[in-house]
Amino acid sequence: MSQTFKQKSDCVLFSENWLEAPLRTGAVLPSSSELARAMVFASAIKPGARVLEIGPGTGCVTRALLNAGVEEKDLTLIELSKSFTEGLSRDFPAAILLQQDAYQTLKNLSHGKTQFDAVVSSLPQFVYPKEKREQFRDHCLEVLKPGGRLVQFTYSTISPIPKRKGVQAIRSRRVWKNIPPAVVWAYQPTYAAP
Repeated sequence: MSQTFKQKSDCVLFSENWLEAPLRTGAVLPSSSELARAMVFASAIKPGARVLEIGPGTGCVTRALLNAGVEEKDLTLIELSKSFTEGLSRDFPAAILLQQDAYQTLKNLSHGKTQFDAVVSSLPQFVYPKEKREQFRDHCLEVLKPGGRLVQFTYSTISPIPKRKGVQAIRSRRVWKNIPPAVVWAYQPTYAAP
């Protein structure tokens, strides 16, 4: 399949998912490759890192993670949409793919021993109440290895993840080559996660 055809089919699939569940999908189009690269850069990962990607959609950020040296077998993808997971399982067969609600899955992962070098999220955080976003943040921090980062993008100018004492929030420049333009935030504990 040509890259141009893949991009067009990803756009159609994304738009269909948005029409079906706009609040869950959060965007009409998939993230641009520029936004995906900005998210990978903000994660500060190195080749061989274990990464949890939340809301991978059509896999744009997933491909950027692989291009940065993450091995497919070291990726865990959480995606609720059946149509997205069908494409992800075909495109990334060695990744661990969980077709589940991200918030519940994160809660379950945070009670175990699974740890990641980075958590990269494309979920539309501002559609959720502050309390749920705080729980999301805390569960993500609990599954990070020391020095790991939670990365989240937003179309807003303010942090999508509520700030917390002991967690450094780092804002990127605006990524203009994305529809709509976006900002990437990285959150890194300055102490051991709760």
